[in-house]
Amino acid sequence: MKFLLTASFVLVALTGLTASASSQCYNFKNVRIGGGGGFVPGIVFNPGKKGLAYARTDIGGAYKLKTDGSHEWEPLLDAVNETNWGDWCIDSIATDPVEVSRVYLFTGAYTNSW
Repeated sequence: MKFLLTASFVLVALTGLTASASSQCYNFKNVRIGGGGGFVPGIVFNPGKKGLAYARTDIGGAYKLKTDGSHEWEPLLDAVNETNWGDWCIDSIATDPVEVSRVYLFTGAYTNSW
């Protein structure tokens, strides 16, 4: 009986949370990289320009380190959306040491069928 009462209370509490969450608006923003967690399997530095670095993520896109001294990363793939979501998977990243503003990404090879 005690378990049934507890389960009923949790169900009522969760129902209330769902109703209140769906009525709220939220302004989505880019997440700042740094300070904890995440899966960033590769960071490459451009040999032609000091301090220029790029990061690739498993399913979060590619980022460029801002060179303004802020230690922040700017997203490079904000144009990717739900129709081409596989392009967020960056399998490889390379910089051009001569044309320092150019970066090469191998993307879109995500293997899940869905």
